[in-house]
Amino acid sequence: MVYINPAGFPTPGLGNHGWRLFITLMVMIIAAGFFVMIRVASRISAGQLGSDDYAIIVTLGFFVVQTTLWSLSVRAGYGADYLALARWQQELFNEWWFLGSIFWLCTLAMYKVSVLLLLNRIFVQRPFRIACWSIMVVCGCWAVGNIFGWIFQCTPVPIMWGGLPEGASYKCFNQNGLWVSMVAWDVSIDLAILLLPQPMVWKLSLKTREKFMLTGMFLLGAIVVVFSLLSCSAIVSHLDEAGTQKAKYSFALANLFQVLESGMGIIGACLPLMRQPIKKIWPKLVGSSGRRTPYYDDEVSDQHVMQNVSNSQAESQSKAWSASDPFRSRPRKSDELGIISEGAETKYGDSGNETGGYTLGMSDGIRKDMVYSVDRR
Repeated sequence: MVYINPAGFPTPGLGNHGWRLFITLMVMIIAAGFFVMIRVASRISAGQLGSDDYAIIVTLGFFVVQTTLWSLSVRAGYGADYLALARWQQELFNEWWFLGSIFWLCTLAMYKVSVLLLLNRIFVQRPFRIACWSIMVVCGCWAVGNIFGWIFQCTPVPIMWGGLPEGASYKCFNQNGLWVSMVAWDVSIDLAILLLPQPMVWKLSLKTREKFMLTGMFLLGAIVVVFSLLSCSAIVSHLDEAGTQKAKYSFALANLFQVLESGMGIIGACLPLMRQPIKKIWPKLVGSSGRRTPYYDDEVSDQHVMQNVSNSQAESQSKAWSASDPFRSRPRKSDELGIISEGAETKYGDSGNETGGYTLGMSDGIRKDMVYSVDRR
């Protein structure tokens, strides 16, 4: 029996490429955890923790399990010279890898759901929200179908890690077709999510520079699409070369792209919420104006702003002013303030909802920015 380095490094008598996967796993789990931690901390401090944040926390949990199982696979011999391993080592690393791949699919599905829930909170227009929920349903069906397809691609299931006696009968469907179908739908959903918010971003009342910055944050998710395609190419190549000398190491390369896809998906889902933390560190990079522009909703045709209404300092100490906005489609978290707005602060209730209107504190009284809308259609 040959000695296998726990981190996948080569040892005397055993070539091993598993270290590439192991290092990638460690780097991506640390990076993804850091971004999720910053995101959740900033949302908690703003009192705006929502369903999209819970979804990304669950996603990180899946990624931790995926990373753990694939690290155990490397420890057992994944990425090493397959023919030099004992049979029990081959079965063990294949079993860890098989189980980890289930959580890989869960990670992919959940980061997509997190992004869609975030978009659903930022943009409140009814057609946009319907599109978000429709893509979410497709994503859920894709995840359930592929998880079951992955588990039962061969029956009995233990044949996937060589857990059956030699000569035992089993059945497998076309594995190339499974991977191509899986990646085709994965890429299609990712592209739909990437393109969905772009028209809305360019309708926002922001400087052109900030629109480009926000667009870039959303489009950074395109990196995930690249890794998904590279992973599919490497896996199909491995399946075509099964049993050859070249195939001994090729699957570790495919797994590396899968790890990058999972980790970058989580990071990409957090990037749109990094504007405020970045603004605190590099204010000149993000930019700031002294006055916050109102959020414009396409559902109304005209909006007017009445500013600089104030009362005495004595009155400001005893009461606050607010006005309801009957044209808003629903009470909502003002996530655009943490993502796309700038300047002065707006007051919120304990639940994180807008109290109505726009209330800006001043040293000599209360300044009120009142927004009212007129629909002339």
